Amino acid sequence: MLKVTSKRLKSAIMIDDSNAYHQLRASGINGFTSWKSFYETVTVILKESFGEKMHVDYNYYGAEPPKERNRSRIQRRNFFNKLRKEGINVYLGECQKQEDLSYIEKGVDILLALDIYQFSVYQYHYLIIFSGDSDFLPAIERAQRNGSHVIAILSKQIHAYRISKIVNEIIWLEDILDRMEQDYIYR
Repeated sequence: MLKVTSKRLKSAIMIDDSNAYHQLRASGINGFTSWKSFYETVTVILKESFGEKMHVDYNYYGAEPPKERNRSRIQRRNFFNKLRKEGINVYLGECQKQEDLSYIEKGVDILLALDIYQFSVYQYHYLIIFSGDSDFLPAIERAQRNGSHVIAILSKQIHAYRISKIVNEIIWLEDILDRMEQDYIYR
């Protein structure tokens, strides 16, 4: 474990909405009443491991449903507004309709990948990514070359072999859930 305690450390927790929910569901969790509680639990773990002098940015990456799905769109807007009120930075891609009338998220992964790299350029010491998506491997490698220590939050229930081999460390989702106040967890 990298430990630097002489100066204030900059860190960023980045959550990939769709991948995080996939991992949560695989662990028997439907969501949280407060995502801030999740971020705060991760922050406590970071400070225990790397020192108390740490500033942590909270970042969430997702997409709103398309205009045709008005009820879902309103619910998601309310969800994103709640995150913002809790002090979480929200970055949104969009949903696009496919020929088969299904929807696909666009732009979310690129927003997160750009931030992984940008935070490393701004000399963030620790980058914590709640995603098992191997699309982030190039951004992670570049961040590491820039000196950032990259940590993945992964569920033991999800196969994320490629990302688990490249990050500096893993924090298991189940360990975070065990430490969270259970009132904040939807099962």
